[in-house]
Amino acid sequence: MKKLILTVLPLFIEAAAGAQDIQICKFLGDKQAAVSLTYDDGLLEHYTLVAPELEKRGMRGTFWIIGNMVGLDSTKHGARLSWEQIRNMEERGHEIGSHTWSHPNCRKVGMEAFMYDVWRNDSAFMHNVGHKPLTLAYPYNAKTDNAVAAVDSGRIGSRTFQVGHGQQNNKTTLDRMTGWMHGLIERGEWGVTMTHGINEGYDKWYRPQELWQFYDTLAAYSSKVWTGTFAQVMSYTKERDALTLNKNITGDGTDSWKMVVTPSCPLDSSIFSQPLTMKVSGLEHNIKAEQDGKQLTCYGERSVRLIDFNPSGGPITLTPTKILNIIGDSYVENHRRPKEETWHYKMAEALGFSYNNYGKNGSCVAFDRTHDGRFNFGPAMYAKTRKMNPDADYVMIIGGHNDAFKVGKNKDTLQMFRDSLELLITNIKEQCPHAKIGYVTPWYCDYPGFKQVCRTIKQVCRRHGIPVLDNYSGRCVIKVRDDAFRKKYFQKPSDTAHLNNAGHDLFLPVGMEWFVRNMQ
Repeated sequence: MKKLILTVLPLFIEAAAGAQDIQICKFLGDKQAAVSLTYDDGLLEHYTLVAPELEKRGMRGTFWIIGNMVGLDSTKHGARLSWEQIRNMEERGHEIGSHTWSHPNCRKVGMEAFMYDVWRNDSAFMHNVGHKPLTLAYPYNAKTDNAVAAVDSGRIGSRTFQVGHGQQNNKTTLDRMTGWMHGLIERGEWGVTMTHGINEGYDKWYRPQELWQFYDTLAAYSSKVWTGTFAQVMSYTKERDALTLNKNITGDGTDSWKMVVTPSCPLDSSIFSQPLTMKVSGLEHNIKAEQDGKQLTCYGERSVRLIDFNPSGGPITLTPTKILNIIGDSYVENHRRPKEETWHYKMAEALGFSYNNYGKNGSCVAFDRTHDGRFNFGPAMYAKTRKMNPDADYVMIIGGHNDAFKVGKNKDTLQMFRDSLELLITNIKEQCPHAKIGYVTPWYCDYPGFKQVCRTIKQVCRRHGIPVLDNYSGRCVIKVRDDAFRKKYFQKPSDTAHLNNAGHDLFLPVGMEWFVRNMQ
């Protein structure tokens, strides 16, 4: 088996069986560029201003701490973070790195004194945070090759390049920052910012709102720019460049192939734990990816799938699969029992499908039940389709039970149900353009509204060419009117909607036979 070394990106691995190619993406999520927002000196403003502004936009920053200034209320450049605040920021997902113990200039104090200062800050972190800082920023940006080699040993890395963002010294404007970001995108590069004070301190901002507006710009460009902490991006690049892959493909390369990709990364996995992104292209079907007994998320375009994986983990198995989305009410969520007991989940398992359950107890096709009495059953189904996996091969709607009660109380609502069902189908077609749609009606119930709702379901679905599994007819295997049947196969003897595990097993062959005959 040929060993393939991924050291130059992009690099394609030719699939022996045909069209499937592998590429390790330059940045996480196949983004065109990466940005790390870093902040020097551990100022209190970083806790009160910067971190909240980042979090509003779903971003996290890297904050470099000077150990002997932690907790000081007054310094030349402003108050400093406390160890409690540092721990809190780390818990919120921000990276906390070292800016040494006393901020010495590496080139002036000498190698031995500098490394002693680094070690003192490591010890303070161990005592107050519980771990050694895995990244470091050099005071005054002063460094030597020997210092970098010594500092990086046992760490993810240290900051060796940056662009200053501030207005007192660097004269930064929103236009300059935005232009810098666009340059990174054009060149496919990683950019690291260096910010100190906000309202006070070194290189403070006269117009801090421009910094927040730049964060808005980064958020708006999230499809192109990965805004990751310094540790995340540095770890990604080092893992990416050190990675080797062994790959084996069996099958005919169309819909019956299997690819096993074995990653090997020589870096210390206790330090380097950033997932990498694999791009698999040339696909005719959706794929399923598994590593170390867990299913990995596949995303991106339908013919080009992206997979985030552990570079220090075990082999990654890729196989073609179909995706089944189920949307509906408690027939889908399964009331008080696990979804894994439902017949549709078991059918997906038997057919080897990826399965997405969008069921909600109490949900209606047509009626918003967000504030229905004392319950919150959520919005109508037609309003929830944007949450569905857009790559689905099949979508099954299982609903109408709760709508029937609404219709039974007010006949004027039947037209509302019809219109909402039309809208639900339209929304599904837009959200899942590759999917075939099917409908499963409720079981027979002797209540007003059920006959009208089920008749309307069949009429609307017939107009759209959607197959219907009609459980309202007397031929259904689920005998709702039989007391002994409900006692054996429903979650409660008085229940008329929710099957227990044995009831789902009873219905499984009926549902699967209908699905295979009408949907595949």
